[in-house]
Amino acid sequence: MSRDDSHRKLTKKIEQIFNKAGFKTDREVDIEIKENSTVKRFNLDVCAIYKEVLVIAECKAGTNVKLHDLILEWAEKKRKLDELPVKVITSARKAIKTRSLKEIEKTSVLFAAEKYEVTQANYDYAKSERMHIWDATAIDYFIHTASALGIWTKYEIMKELEVKPDETEEIIKVPAIEVKQPGGKCYLTSIDPCYLLKIAYVYRRSLGGKEAYQRIIKKNRIQEIAKFLGRSNSVLSNNVILAFESKVEPDKNELKIPIEYCSAWVVDGQHRLFGFTRTGYYREDKKFGIPVVAFTDLSTIDQARMFIDINNNQKKMDRTLLSDLMTLVKDLREPLTWPSLLVKELNRVGVWKDRIQILEIQKGKPINLYSFARYALLQRLLRPIYEHGKFQGFSGPLFRYAKFDHKKSIDNPRNKQAFEKQVSLLLRTSD
Repeated sequence: MSRDDSHRKLTKKIEQIFNKAGFKTDREVDIEIKENSTVKRFNLDVCAIYKEVLVIAECKAGTNVKLHDLILEWAEKKRKLDELPVKVITSARKAIKTRSLKEIEKTSVLFAAEKYEVTQANYDYAKSERMHIWDATAIDYFIHTASALGIWTKYEIMKELEVKPDETEEIIKVPAIEVKQPGGKCYLTSIDPCYLLKIAYVYRRSLGGKEAYQRIIKKNRIQEIAKFLGRSNSVLSNNVILAFESKVEPDKNELKIPIEYCSAWVVDGQHRLFGFTRTGYYREDKKFGIPVVAFTDLSTIDQARMFIDINNNQKKMDRTLLSDLMTLVKDLREPLTWPSLLVKELNRVGVWKDRIQILEIQKGKPINLYSFARYALLQRLLRPIYEHGKFQGFSGPLFRYAKFDHKKSIDNPRNKQAFEKQVSLLLRTSD
């Protein structure tokens, strides 16, 4: 496939994501900007509008992408777009015209890089310029999510691009009961779907962020739940568990909740919640109190620990996601943590590079993170020791080769040295 064909294919892919997500979308938009007596023209790969927000996606399908230079170039272009009148000359779909841009108050620039290996430095530099990058994983995720959630995906996208339309300043009040437990306090409440579908989200891969993991929305499961919720006598008895990131204020027997897009992470109950997208209850004139357990002061790590506890100890979960989460929490008292960390490092270097499925959504990888960590490393090479059902450490040949202390942090100098030594051995024996 030629470079032009690859670019067109990626551009259409990004256009489809925004279109399904409920944006007014167009591609190959040629615009003209007049600065003093100088007229400049340039092309926008994809334009997407929601309310007063314009998203511009610059698509790069090749491997030799100079992201730093692109970000620098677009910082100047964005300044001109924000300050000067813009005229639309032509576009592929004729959906976005000059008048469409006159009401724009906020502009966000996104770089979609499908084959280029984006570095953390790339993400950091883009963020410093208030721009964003989607790599192949993010693109695949939003393709999947837009297919499952349709127009409701726009709230996750707006969250990722850090743009807030004026409606996000609204605050609702809901009745609530405070509950105190050994691990902290939470609130029992109910929230109508029309609000909850805007403020709740499940995406955690967060554009290359360090505290990153991912869950998949299953379209078939949503449709099954929607059929049940559509009945005239339907009752939803199970709670949706939320961890709020926005400032939620308790006030007597109420909670004041800002309607900030994707500001409450769904710890549990994602499919129950998004089942409402297939019903009429998402409208403000139709009420259905969704029972909610709300946590207002959990750190990202504590949210991950709670997710592991609910899904690993209380019900089954995807094992690849479990291993991925273990590498985030880095609790070495869990026997799966160390081998999962080793496998993720092997996926970065040597003969295993990019050959291991780390995420649920990844396809075509010959090896799975959980299987590699659980059966090859944990059972065969590390061999956990238990006493009275409690994990006590390891005894296998890989552990004896480079001992570490499972009661100390991964950042402990002894553990760092052991980790590097074990990775080196695994790479040598794999050659």
